Amino acid sequence: MDVDFLFILSGLMFGLIIGYLAWYAVMPGVKEVNLNTVSAFIGVVAGAAITTLFPSGSQVFIGYTFGLAIGFFGPVIKRHRQEIERAYELQQHEKQAKELAEQQKKKELFAEEINQIDANWAEIEALMLKLVNNFPNRVDAKISANQLPFDSYSNDALNHIMKKFAAINEDWEYRKNSSESHLTRVPEGYKKKKKN
Repeated sequence: MDVDFLFILSGLMFGLIIGYLAWYAVMPGVKEVNLNTVSAFIGVVAGAAITTLFPSGSQVFIGYTFGLAIGFFGPVIKRHRQEIERAYELQQHEKQAKELAEQQKKKELFAEEINQIDANWAEIEALMLKLVNNFPNRVDAKISANQLPFDSYSNDALNHIMKKFAAINEDWEYRKNSSESHLTRVPEGYKKKKKN
């Protein structure tokens, strides 16, 4: 094996060790760096002993500087990457917690709306009857959620109103698909049985 290559490799490996030790001494982002630490760092990586072992401008010195850079900045980059990953995991955790909180809040709101609907069903049913009586007596007559006179309720609550109304009124049937939900008039001769 080429002797020059071995010298360059030895300089590279020595630089890796010194660079890592220098990083550990400074610990960027962890330890407080003062002027004494910086001076000691410069003395280690570019002192007289180093320039004696690896003459400036030589191939061995170039190998040493490469190793020094890798040994020092390698852990810095790794640590920075770990911090980014931890920050991303924390962000995902916070996002999931927020979504769960919103889902729980939505469930609680829906439960409150159901209680309000049941408590005021007589008034709601009267408004629904008034609404459907104004629709033409056609088979294709449809009433969607946004046509209901209840602005304060959520879409889930409006669907519940339509479903409950259809369950006790044989002239109307509740239908729901992937895009919308609505009440549809039941054709004559196909009156559905009231649910007990």
